[in-house]
Amino acid sequence: MDGNCANIICFSENGKRTARETAEYLESRGTATELWLKSRYAAAEKPFHPVEGSLTDWVKTRWGCKTLVFVGALGIAVRAIAPHVKSKKTDPAVLVLDEGKHFCIPLLSGHLGGANEAALNLAAHIGSIPVVTTATDVHSLFAVDVFAKKNGLLIDRMELARDVSAALLAGQTVGIYSELPLEKSGQPPELAFWETEREAADSGLPLGIYIGYRTDCVPFPQTLKLVPDVLSVGIGCRKGTAAEKVASLFYLVMAEAHLDVRAVGQVASIDLKKDEGGIRALAESLRIPFVTYDSEALKKVPGIFSASDFVKDITGVDNVCERSAVLASGNGTLIRKKRPGQGVTAAVAAGNRRIRFEQNICGGYWPR
Repeated sequence: MDGNCANIICFSENGKRTARETAEYLESRGTATELWLKSRYAAAEKPFHPVEGSLTDWVKTRWGCKTLVFVGALGIAVRAIAPHVKSKKTDPAVLVLDEGKHFCIPLLSGHLGGANEAALNLAAHIGSIPVVTTATDVHSLFAVDVFAKKNGLLIDRMELARDVSAALLAGQTVGIYSELPLEKSGQPPELAFWETEREAADSGLPLGIYIGYRTDCVPFPQTLKLVPDVLSVGIGCRKGTAAEKVASLFYLVMAEAHLDVRAVGQVASIDLKKDEGGIRALAESLRIPFVTYDSEALKKVPGIFSASDFVKDITGVDNVCERSAVLASGNGTLIRKKRPGQGVTAAVAAGNRRIRFEQNICGGYWPR
């Protein structure tokens, strides 16, 4: 099932009109939609599909989509989705609209699933009143899970994310230290920003957020780590090097440099290695892209690299792993120079992504 889709279900002729309007809006925003009808008294003519069997079974078959919209009573939606609710990390956004378009309610996955934002935007379009009940939004406070999602940050521990929200709701200050540059505009006043790890550690705050890719950075007694996929790992190897040797050096380099494997966004090399099984196997195991560049592109990468005449004779460029890592990172910073081992070399570069904030529609802070 296409993850970027919305399934809209209604239960009457009046509901069909609201469902069509909802579908037209979502389609205009680039979301594929399917319209469904479960009713004994209304006809399921195109584009509506009839729902056969129980509503709970229908939900089960559509649970992998991005958004579910119920046009009808809130209680119907609650009973239909209840057996399938598992985790805010995986559950889809669920919205409920009454048939008369009076209210638009984000029922499930308001933050990570995007239901709150979707409800606010949809309500503004069709003239409904959005009913947002998430505490941080109601009180116009920073929502760490939305912030993470919008900035492409992996939440290390969801229980600490809940602690951050609870602390803010209790009027406490939460610290934040980031190895990635933060935009100054829109920074929430309820967060205390620190320029260095030492300043954050000396702040005395019991709870804080760390944005970065180091495994050894824990500036607060309770530190919520938000991990960006900004690292690029450049790899060179002898032809036919076993996948186990490539993986072994990769994990050794990451451990030695105290770098989080989850922060790696791509593996890179020279195009001569585009079919190298060992490197491809590593990228596949990490579920990230394997990108390659020709020697001319690698030669143009700015910086000082560990040159090798042997490598230059074979590939036409004096260094493969460092140059490809930097190029894949968008000409970022080389943070781990070439590390050889068992016929493999690896290097790591960090990209220059900036972290942004903005006020949300409810008056709280959502990143743009």
